[in-house]
Amino acid sequence: MSAHQRYRVFDPTIASEIFENEVVIVNLLSGVYYSLTGSAAEVWERLITGYSVEEVVNDLQYIYGPGLLTESLHRDVDAFVNALLEHSLIAPNDEARTGNVEGVQGSQGTYVPPAIEVFQDMQDILLLDPVHDVNDLGWPTKVAAPENQSEQTGGSQLPG
Repeated sequence: MSAHQRYRVFDPTIASEIFENEVVIVNLLSGVYYSLTGSAAEVWERLITGYSVEEVVNDLQYIYGPGLLTESLHRDVDAFVNALLEHSLIAPNDEARTGNVEGVQGSQGTYVPPAIEVFQDMQDILLLDPVHDVNDLGWPTKVAAPENQSEQTGGSQLPG
């Protein structure tokens, strides 16, 4: 992994929300959800808006103070990025040129390395959600059965 590589959210089936210092991510296809803690909110927000690892590290030094060792920050961010890649939450973005996060402030408190927790306990419930049975128009428009499926089952397809 290059310190200059930029990233994006893996695909539209990955939904995320930042709540103060925590990021909650849901994979809508698998039903697995993730909690990102520590400095992960700052890292996640920057990664998905096109920051490189190098730029994330620079911002973390500004946010949490110049006393942090660059090598330690790089190790933390690299490990976190690798975990996000392993869980298919982000993907390389060769088209991004630069990221932009507004409101970067110094002295945000004590630095805590970004961490990821994986939860599968709600997987069955999340997969029951009707959002999985919709097309690009969204809910409540149900996905139409393929034409050949209705012919095979002898059923008829209602006009949509």
